[in-house]
Amino acid sequence: MTALVTAVGVLAFMGIGQYVQVRMADAEPRNLLLGALISYAIRVSVPTVMLIALEANPARFSFDRPSVAITTIVVVLGWLAAEILAFSRLRIPVFDEPDESSQHGR
Repeated sequence: MTALVTAVGVLAFMGIGQYVQVRMADAEPRNLLLGALISYAIRVSVPTVMLIALEANPARFSFDRPSVAITTIVVVLGWLAAEILAFSRLRIPVFDEPDESSQHGR
């Protein structure tokens, strides 16, 4: 059960970050930075508060620490592998397409 909760938490952390990046991709750089920093602060503070609560009351909430660590590493590596695979298959031109109006001027 601990591994499942950890995997869902890690996927939520990574997914929310990806969602914010996609939603703000066309924003001005200053707004993009602000959105990314706020998103990161929220995504770090919520699990931190949850872990502090778990440690404060170990009799009520028990979790397997090695399971948390191993699951986190495996899920993050899987997410990164999927991102690398997806981005390696993207076809993004490295040059601008010719502008039709510039062709007529010659």
